Amino acid sequence: MNKGLSEILSVNFPNIIPAVKPCVEPISIIDPNWLAGFTSAEGCFYISINKSKTNLGYAIQLKFQLTQQSRYRQLKETLAT
Repeated sequence: MNKGLSEILSVNFPNIIPAVKPCVEPISIIDPNWLAGFTSAEGCFYISINKSKTNLGYAIQLKFQLTQQSRYRQLKETLAT
């Protein structure tokens, strides 16, 4: 996905011109509602439970993850600050 046409499609449709994907400009996220909506669509919270050498025998981690393609690096850096 998002890697262009396959070889078979390129042969069968030689006149296809790929669309240029826009570059994401640096943004400032001011509205917390936007961030909440973005997280609902692209993120998740989850719990990871693993065996460990502690007294309880388990380590529990609470995790938050946002998934984006590498071309949105600037957006990810903005969210991290």
